[in-house]
Amino acid sequence: MDRIVNDPKTDDDNRSATLTNYRHRIEHSLKLQALRWALKTKYNAPEYCEVCDILVPVPESPKLTVLHLSDIHVDYGYKPGSLAECYQPVCFRFGQPLHGQTGAGFWGDYRGCDLPYWTAEAIVQYIATTEKNIDFVYFTGDLPPHNVWNQSRADQIYTINTINQLYENTISGQFYDHTHYDEFNMFYDEIDPTRPVSMAYVTPSLSPRPFSNPSYHIYTMDGNYSGSSYWVLDHRTVIMNLTASNMYNHTIMHEEYYARDAYQMENLFPKDWDNLIERLQNDIDGPLMGTVYKHYTKSYADGSQCDHKCRRGLLCGFKTARSDDPHACDSIPPFIDS
Repeated sequence: MDRIVNDPKTDDDNRSATLTNYRHRIEHSLKLQALRWALKTKYNAPEYCEVCDILVPVPESPKLTVLHLSDIHVDYGYKPGSLAECYQPVCFRFGQPLHGQTGAGFWGDYRGCDLPYWTAEAIVQYIATTEKNIDFVYFTGDLPPHNVWNQSRADQIYTINTINQLYENTISGQFYDHTHYDEFNMFYDEIDPTRPVSMAYVTPSLSPRPFSNPSYHIYTMDGNYSGSSYWVLDHRTVIMNLTASNMYNHTIMHEEYYARDAYQMENLFPKDWDNLIERLQNDIDGPLMGTVYKHYTKSYADGSQCDHKCRRGLLCGFKTARSDDPHACDSIPPFIDS
């Protein structure tokens, strides 16, 4: 099918689009997925999967723009100027700063605070005014402040690796939150652990806790048309400069980066993210890994503040969504004490 689609004789755009969509329907059919899984499980043969390579979305097809907001952690008890450094899960609600310390900033604070409600309102207003072409919104937790003594949660058990592998040609994107940082996680084939099958975007938080700027993601996705793959085509990150906002007493927002441009990626398929990890591994102490760390902290810090051990740990977190696998990060260059 690739040879037909890419044949120089196939110069008609409509014919190319039709062939590409036809390939999409074949590759995403439930029968082919079932056959692929059965053959792979029975014969332990990755070559049976070559027909199922990920579809590239049709050029010039409609696009979707998706806003993802996460980890807002609005604190209605936040008090500007209050004690910012304490030994409780939530400060910034009481007391005066100690001698030599500064009080909580009006728009928020890097020192482990949650988000004042007026800052949340200002960011949402900025989005409503600036982001004009949003098709829909992913609005995920966490929402309450970190007053953990007033909260509880039930244990959850996931079989996510099996789900990812069974439906890798159906799942076009996974969107998570909770860590507060800008990162991603890879999922690999259970039989062939070198073959990426999916990846998860972890959207950074609006909350500046801990030591990071409020931010959100905007995703551009393959649009709503017959045979759409719904893959993420690119994403950009917008941050609020908390230092400048407190200094000038108004919210200062700016675009931090576009993923494909910042990381020199052709697409954002699992193979592309796996390739990025490979490039980072091969130059773990280089400038690209420094850029990744800067974006991880939402421009609170830069690469000079993350040494080899820090970079290795960060890359290991990207490389695997399986924290129970002790060998998942063996290929990353180890720390060498010079």
